[in-house]
Amino acid sequence: MTAKIYHFDGATTLDIPPDQVLQHACGKLEKVVVLGFEQDGSLYMAASCGNIPEALFLLEKCKQKLLSYGED
Repeated sequence: MTAKIYHFDGATTLDIPPDQVLQHACGKLEKVVVLGFEQDGSLYMAASCGNIPEALFLLEKCKQKLLSYGED
């Protein structure tokens, strides 16, 4: 028996493997900032735009959206 696995696009409080999140984003984004912790606990940051203010603007827009979750 083979199970069908569907990707869930909604908000969740469950952890999702980082590789799965990154794979799902491939081909969909115009600009990206990737933040995380490496296996050794050190901070990881990378951005597709070389303009630091633009990357910071993207981070702040995402922060604003995250802070608004739960207000609806």
